[in-house]
Amino acid sequence: MFFFVVKRCLRPSYHKAPYHPVIVCTRKSVAKWEAGWTGDRASVWEGQTDGSGMLLCRIDGLEVDYGHIVRACPLPGGRTTGFVHDREEEPWTLLCGATWWSTRPLPTYLRERGVALPMDEFSLARIEEDYRRSAT
Repeated sequence: MFFFVVKRCLRPSYHKAPYHPVIVCTRKSVAKWEAGWTGDRASVWEGQTDGSGMLLCRIDGLEVDYGHIVRACPLPGGRTTGFVHDREEEPWTLLCGATWWSTRPLPTYLRERGVALPMDEFSLARIEEDYRRSAT
């Protein structure tokens, strides 16, 4: 199963609802919606529950275009695009404490890595709304 890790921007000062800085979802359209526009500076990775590397799709709000094939290239600041395999760096380190943002059951693989279900009613309602909107 594919999943997306979204590292959101810092919580805005006007934001009063429960806020989850890192979410894990199962639809690309939901990941794109939750990441927001470029100015929100969110980062997104795509992974699979088989434990292989995670593909960097967006960094600090900017989409990564791999063209027809995935190939790595250096980014300003020394990071590299492509697949991240090192379990000691982002996005792997973000999984512990991330929130499961999907209507599907939480896979054991992600639960073991520290992804948790949201406990508040607001977040649960927002997840339902995201998945209803993305189905249309």
